[in-house]
Parts: sequence; structure tokens; C-alpha cells
Amino acid sequence: VGEIFAIKIEPELRFLVFGKGPEPIAFSALTQSAGFETTLLSPDFPSLEPAQNMSCKTVEIKKPCIPSGLSADSRTAIVLFFHDHDWEPPILIKALKTPAFYIGAQGSQRARDTRFAALRKMHVTSDDLIRLKGPIGMIASARDPRTLAISVLAEIISEGTSVAL
Repeated sequence: VGEIFAIKIEPELRFLVFGKGPEPIAFSALTQSAGFETTLLSPDFPSLEPAQNMSCKTVEIKKPCIPSGLSADSRTAIVLFFHDHDWEPPILIKALKTPAFYIGAQGSQRARDTRFAALRKMHVTSDDLIRLKGPIGMIASARDPRTLAISVLAEIISEGTSVAL
């Protein structure tokens, strides 16, 4: 009598994956096969087609943005896999305004520094930049798309298990 039993049920992680080329395809295939809700957004149909073939949600984007119909919550990871880093700042600015628990972009330390400089010029605050991960993944300098995908998913799951709702 007087005791309370509490259970905490956390919703599954969700993924918004942006990019072009083999890396977003490999990452989306991995998250989709693991049973996570995944949406791949790309300006490149050859990047979208394999994801469509495995029943992954896809959205073709014509410009660097997060489409108005998509939302991110505290269990959402937003991951960018662009080699053309010019696509990143407009997407990242919108991503940083969401409660997504993980926001990251592929690239080297030099790419990260260039990305941060571009975002600072767009008046992104240091507090927001702290939320941005990059280089992403647990394996430094992973080059193979599958290895990178596993490395990034491991990092995200590690962070996702410690996210407080």
C-alpha cells in the first residue's frame, strides 16, 4: 500500500537522412532493415531509387531545405551525407531549430570547420553549433559507405539511449 509502480516507454528512434550518393543509400538501408522509421531526402533520383525499392520513405528535394511537411521530435536523428557541402547550411539551420536529439553531417574535420564558418556567417549561435556533430561516426575516417553507416548508426543509438524525454 502506498507504493507506486512506474514504467517509462520511449518511442523508437526516427531518422531523417539527407544526401546524395552511396552513403545515404547505405545508411538508409541499414536503418530501414533495423526496423527504424527512415525518410531519405535527396535531389538525386539514383540515390532515392534504391531506398524506394526497399520500401523506405523518400522525398525528392529540389533545393537545400527541410520540406514543410516533415517534423522532427526529441527521438529524431537528422543526418546529412553530402559531398557537395553547399547543400548543408540551409538544411542544418532548419534542423537546429528542431528538438532533434542528433544532428550530424559527414565530412572531415576541415569540412566541419568550413561548415561552422558558413553557419556562423548565417548568424547561427555557438549554442546551436554545439549540437551539430561532425565528423560523424564512431570510426574515424571511415571511407566505405557500409562501414560509415554502421559507425554512424552506432553513434546515434549510443546517444539515443541516453536521451531524456
